[in-house]
Amino acid sequence: MRTLSLIALCLPLTSMAGEVADTIKDSKPVGRTAGEKFYYQPGVVAISGVVEVPIFHQDPGIPGAYVEVTTGEGEDAQSFLMVLDPGASHVTVTSAFLKAAGGGEAKGKLLDGVEKHDVGGGASFHIGEVAFTDVRVFAEASGGSGPYPTHGVIGLHAFPELAAAILPSQGVVRFASADQASQLTSAVSGGVTLPYTMQDYSKESDGREKEWLVERQAILEGSFNGQPVKVAFGAPTVTMSGAGDADVEAIDTVMGECDRVWSNSGYGLCTATLSLGELGSFEALAGVDGHVEKYGQVWDFLLHGEFYGGWDIAYDPQAMTYTVAKAAEVKRQSWLDHTLEETLKGLEPDPETGEPPDAEAAAGTHASLAEIYQAKNDPTLAYEHARKAIDGTPDDCSAYLTLGSLHLANGDYEGAREPLRTAGDMYAAWAALPYDERVDTSEAKDKADKKEEPWTGPIPQSNSCHTAWGDLAEAELALGNLDAVIAIYNEHFDLDSDLAIVAGNAWLAQGLLNEAEAAYRQASRLLGPRSYRASLGLAMVRASRGDNTAAKRSFENAIWADSHGEREMLLDLRSFAATLARASGPDAAADALTALSKSQPTNPDVALAAAEAQKNAGRDAQATLDRAIALYEQRIQVLGDTADNWGGYAAALHKAGRGEDAKAAAEKALKVDARSGAALMTLADIASSGGDASKAGEYLAKAARAEALNPTMAPLLAR
Repeated sequence: MRTLSLIALCLPLTSMAGEVADTIKDSKPVGRTAGEKFYYQPGVVAISGVVEVPIFHQDPGIPGAYVEVTTGEGEDAQSFLMVLDPGASHVTVTSAFLKAAGGGEAKGKLLDGVEKHDVGGGASFHIGEVAFTDVRVFAEASGGSGPYPTHGVIGLHAFPELAAAILPSQGVVRFASADQASQLTSAVSGGVTLPYTMQDYSKESDGREKEWLVERQAILEGSFNGQPVKVAFGAPTVTMSGAGDADVEAIDTVMGECDRVWSNSGYGLCTATLSLGELGSFEALAGVDGHVEKYGQVWDFLLHGEFYGGWDIAYDPQAMTYTVAKAAEVKRQSWLDHTLEETLKGLEPDPETGEPPDAEAAAGTHASLAEIYQAKNDPTLAYEHARKAIDGTPDDCSAYLTLGSLHLANGDYEGAREPLRTAGDMYAAWAALPYDERVDTSEAKDKADKKEEPWTGPIPQSNSCHTAWGDLAEAELALGNLDAVIAIYNEHFDLDSDLAIVAGNAWLAQGLLNEAEAAYRQASRLLGPRSYRASLGLAMVRASRGDNTAAKRSFENAIWADSHGEREMLLDLRSFAATLARASGPDAAADALTALSKSQPTNPDVALAAAEAQKNAGRDAQATLDRAIALYEQRIQVLGDTADNWGGYAAALHKAGRGEDAKAAAEKALKVDARSGAALMTLADIASSGGDASKAGEYLAKAARAEALNPTMAPLLAR
C-alpha cells in the first residue's frame, strides 16, 4: 500500500553535495581559513547569544534534525519544518518555501541532469531567534507543497558565521555565532573532536560553460582497512578510479571484500571497517561506482540519518572541527502535532477577505488531514476527513484513492474495494485520452477556473491515481479473490507496474509457476533491476521448482536492491535461508546469513535472520541474537515508533524466550500499522508455542493478507 506511506510521499531532496559524476572537469580539495566566505554570498545571519530550538521527530530516511522555520510576520507568518544538516553545502527548499520566503525570481539551471532553481538573494526566514536575511537558496524544479516535513535542507556550511550543536540527547538544537562555538562544543559531554577540511567541485555541462555552483562539504580523514580515505557527510557510496571489472583488485585494496561488481554498470557492494580516529571504528557497507575516472571519497551511511539521529554533534566553523558523542538517549518532539496545526489553517477563512477556502483547496486540506490522522493512529478522524475530501471534489480520483488507501492500511479490504475501483475507473478514463488532448484539456480547464467559468469537459486527474488498480488488486488478493486479481491485471497492467507483482503472487498462490514467472519478469522489465519484489517473486518460483541455486541468486538480487535496509526484510530473509538450507544444507544457510550480517552491521533484520539460521545449523547463536535485540532497541530509540522496528523486535524477543515482552512489542507494532507482517507472524509463533493451533492459524492468515504484495508470503494465501 503506497499512498499513505509518509516517507514515500516526502518530496525528493537534492543529492548531497560532492556526488561525483562524469561531468566533473576540475576537482581539487581546498582549505578554508576562519571567516572565509562561501563561493557565493550566503546572506546575513543575525544572532545574539546562544539560541535553543526543539528538534522534531526525525524521518528515518532524512539525515539531520527537523527544526521549525518561519517566514513573514504577523498574519503573513508561515511555518515549515526543514532539515538542519551540517554536511549540506547549500540550502535546498521546495517551491512552497521559496514563495513564502520571498526570494528572487527562480531561474532554471541543469545540474547533474536535474533542473534546479537559483533564486539569488532575497529570501528571509527565522529559526527561533536566528534571522537569515538576503539568503540565496536553491529549489528543485518539481518542488511542491504539502504538510510533510520535507520542505528542504538548511546546510550549515552555507553560513560560516553560524555555529550549531545538534543534541538529540536533549531534544534541542543550539545556535551561536561562530566566535562563540566553544559554548556549544562544551555541551557535547565526553565528545571526541575531529578536524575537517573543505572540498570543492567545479562542474561543467556538455557544451556549456562552467556552472554557477561550486559544491562544498566537510571532509573527515579516516581509513578503510588501513588505507587512508576521506569520509564526508552524505550519500552512502564509494567512487573509485577506472571502470568495470578491471578495477576490482584496486577496489579490494581499500574496501576489502566486494560482494559483487555488476559488469553492466561497474557497481558493486563492498564491506570494510571504517576508522574515524578517536571516534572509533564502524563496520560499513558501501557501494562502488567503477565508472568514475577520478578518485572520489568514501561516504559511510553510518554518518547519515542514524548518525545525526543518535549522536550529539557540535559544529565549529572557525576551528573547523566536529565534536561528537554518542547520545545515551534520544528526545524529540513529534512533527505530527506541528504538521496538524499548520494543515488545519487551510480550512480557515482568508485573513484579508474573510472568505472560506474554495471547495478544491478545502478538499486537498481534508485529504492531507486524513493522512495525518492515520499517522496519529486515529482512523475515525482519518475516514471523516477522507469523506469530506470526496464531498468537496467528487470528480477527483485522488480523493477516492485516499479513502480506499485508508481502508487498505487498516486491513479493511472489503471497504477498500469501492473507492479504489472508483479512483481507478476515473483515472483509466482520463489516461485513455490522447496525450495532446489531455494537455489541451488541462490548460483549458485552468483558464476556465481562473475566469470562474463553468467547466463541462473531461476532468483532469492526478497521476497519483495510477496506483489505484494495484491497490485494488492487493485488496482482492487479500480477500482471496484470485480470479478478480487476474482480471484487473489483464485489463489495466499498463497503468500500474505493481499489478504484475500482485498477479504473480496470485498465480504463485495457485501453483501456476509459469504464469507467475512471466508476471514477475514483466515487473522486472517495468520497474528495473532494483525491483526487490520482482526478484523475490522469481526466487520463490525457482525455489518452488527446486532450482535452489537460481533461487539463491534471485534472493541475493532482492537483498542487494535494498542494501541499506530501508524496508522490513525479515520475512524475505527467512525464505532466503530456507532456500539455501534446502539447496546446500543448514550450514550453508548459516554461513551466508552470517556473512550478510557482517556486510550490513546496522540492520537488525539481517542479524536476527542470521541468528535463526545459526540456531537451525546447531550453532551457538546467542551473541548474534543479542546483537539483533540491541540493534532493534537502538533503532527504536533513534528512529522512533515504527511498525518495522517493533515487529522485528517482537520476533527477536520471542526467539530469546521472552514471550510476554515479545507479545507486548508485537502489539505496539500493530498499533502503529495493523498490517505488520513480522508482528503477526510472531503472534502466530507465540500462539503455536502455547498449543493454540487455531489462533496461530488466524494470525498466519492475517499475515498473509497483510503481506499480499510480498511474494514470499504467497504460499500462505493458498491455505
